[in-house]
Amino acid sequence: MTMSAARPLVFCRVPNRQASTPEIGGNFECGYQADRSLFNGQLRTMLRLWRLMSIAHGHVKAPFVFTITGGGELVHYSVVLPALGRIPGMANRDLEIGPCWTAPAYRGRGLFQFAMRKVCSDLAAEGRAFWMICRSDNQPSKSAIQKVGFSLIGDCEKRPRRHGLSHYYVVVAPAQFIEIRDRLEERARYNSAAREANQEPGTSDVWVNALPAPLRPAYRAYQGALSAAVKSGERLLDVCCGSGWQTEQLRQNGVVVVGVDIADELLAQTFRRQAGSLRLTVGDANTLPFGDGTFDAVTCAGGFSYFSAVSFLGEVRRVLKPGGKLIFVDSFDENPIYRANRWWHFFRGRRSRSVTARIPNLDTLDLISSYFGEVDTQFFGVLTFLVPAVVRAFGEVRTEQLLNATDRSLFRFRRYAFKIVLAATNVKQPSHSAGRAAAGATRSVTGLRRPA
Repeated sequence: MTMSAARPLVFCRVPNRQASTPEIGGNFECGYQADRSLFNGQLRTMLRLWRLMSIAHGHVKAPFVFTITGGGELVHYSVVLPALGRIPGMANRDLEIGPCWTAPAYRGRGLFQFAMRKVCSDLAAEGRAFWMICRSDNQPSKSAIQKVGFSLIGDCEKRPRRHGLSHYYVVVAPAQFIEIRDRLEERARYNSAAREANQEPGTSDVWVNALPAPLRPAYRAYQGALSAAVKSGERLLDVCCGSGWQTEQLRQNGVVVVGVDIADELLAQTFRRQAGSLRLTVGDANTLPFGDGTFDAVTCAGGFSYFSAVSFLGEVRRVLKPGGKLIFVDSFDENPIYRANRWWHFFRGRRSRSVTARIPNLDTLDLISSYFGEVDTQFFGVLTFLVPAVVRAFGEVRTEQLLNATDRSLFRFRRYAFKIVLAATNVKQPSHSAGRAAAGATRSVTGLRRPA
C-alpha cells in the first residue's frame, strides 16, 4: 500500500485479549528473519532510516519485517514500526503496520489478511494497539484491513517534517476512540503493576506511612474526611478502588464498601487479598453499573483524571442517596512545574494523553460546584517540588512537618498546590438554573478564580 497524493485513511485495531495464532496453507514460509537482499533499494534505504529513528526513540529491536516466501521467492512483506511520532494518538507501546506489499501473481489468496492476523497475534501485548494507514482510493486494501479487525478512525493529512527526511500524519480521531484507547493503556499499566507489587495486607495507617513524604498530609486528610463522612452500616462506592487499602479501616468499622475499577486483574488480586470483605465490580466510572440512589457516599483516591468529569459527576449524582457525599483526593494542575512534570511522564510513555489533560484544576472545582451545593477543598504541597533536596537535608519525617507548615503560611498561594482533598455535599438536582448559579457558589467555597 504505497502512499500517494490521495488523502490517507487511518485504521486502528484495539484487541481486548491476545488473538489466536492463524495458520497459512500452501507451500509458503513466513517469519521475521528475512534476507534484506530480497527488498528493493528504496525499501532498504527506508528500513535503515526507520532503524535509526527507532533507536533514537528507544526502540532497539525495531522495525520488524514480516515476510512470506513461496519457492524461495518473496511474495509478501509487511513492515512493523514502533511509535515514532508519525500518528497522533499512538501510545508508546503501540505498533504501526505498513507499508505492505504482495506480489501481483499472489494477490487475492488471502496472504495480506494472514499477515495482519499473524503480526497482531505474534506481537500482541496488554494495552497495545495496532495502527495502519491506507489510501482512501485503495478500496481492496481498505476492505481487507477492516476484515481483520481494524476500525476506521478517520482521514488524515500527510505532512513532511522540517528536516525533510520523514513525515507525519495529522488526523482528527473521535474523542470516544481516544478515550477507549487510553483506557486500554491505563488498564494494562495497573494490571501490570498489580502483578509486580507487594500485596501484603495493611491497615490505613500502614499504607499512608508508606507513601512518600509529599503525599502523606493529603492522604491523611483524605482518611479523616472519609471517617467523618460515613458511619457504620452506610454504603460507600470507591471508584478506581485499586488495592482497596484506602477504605480498609472503614470496612473494619462496619461501613459497606463497594469497589469499582477497570483493571480486572488488579481487582482479582484485591479480592483474594481482602478475602471477600470488599465487594468488587469491573466497571467504567463514566457509566457506573449501579442503580439510582444506591450509596451514601462516593469516593475516589487519585483517579479523577481517568474518566470524563462531566459523565462521572452525572453518574455520582444519580447513584447517591439524598444527602450523599462525594470525597476525593487527587493531583492539582495549576502549578506549572507540576504540570510540566506530568507531561514529561506522558512523553516518556508513563501516562496517557487524556489522563494527563484531565488532571483536576480550577475549572474542575467550578464544575463540581455546579453539581453540589457545598464544596470544601483542602490544598496540600505548594512547595512539593523542593522535596528531593529537603529530604536529603532533613529526612522524611521533618520534611512532612515542613510541608504542613509551608502550606499554612503560604495559604494565599494554595491554587499552586500539588494535591487537593475535596468533600462535596448537598447534591443538586439537574437544572439549567443550578448550573448558572454554580459560579458564584464556587467563589465562596474556594476563593479561587482564573484571571479574566
